[in-house]
Amino acid sequence: MSVHEHSEKIEELTHHGGHGSHKGNSRSIGITMAILGVMLAFSAAMVGTQRTELVKTMVLQSSKWGLYQAETTKFRVMEADLEMLKSLSPTKAEVAKMEATLREKRRASGKSDDEDTAEIKELIASATEDMAQLVTPDTKDVVRFKKIANEYARDVKEAKEDAEAYDGAIEVHQQAAECLSAGCSG
Repeated sequence: MSVHEHSEKIEELTHHGGHGSHKGNSRSIGITMAILGVMLAFSAAMVGTQRTELVKTMVLQSSKWGLYQAETTKFRVMEADLEMLKSLSPTKAEVAKMEATLREKRRASGKSDDEDTAEIKELIASATEDMAQLVTPDTKDVVRFKKIANEYARDVKEAKEDAEAYDGAIEVHQQAAECLSAGCSG
């Protein structure tokens, strides 16, 4: 039954069973009840709207925090890759030292190497140098890695700022929903 139907029913009852001055009071009570019903329905709708907005904002913030976590993970993986690359790559000084050590090795007796042994040592030293050049990244690769790592660091910062930007809106929606349901004013 709608509010209007209720108010008509109240009015009808007051016409049939009312006695003089009670008739006016019953009508006032009926109108007051109808107005209160409308106000209650309006307040409930407003609280529902604020709660809906609160949930919507919290979901948006949650997706931004997910993006932040993804960016942080990419950044950490890139940092780990760069560190691994550094640790696996011999420095030029390490390569030179190894080559010198291989070329200067003498037989256990201290005599000079024969021609075949010297050639084998030279081949090993040359292969070591080639291997070092193969595993050592080019300068452009290192620069590219650092550039990507810097981009990820920037993306992490922006994603965190985006997620934190929802804090104020969440607080406002939460306070509005609480205030409307508690009947606050101002």
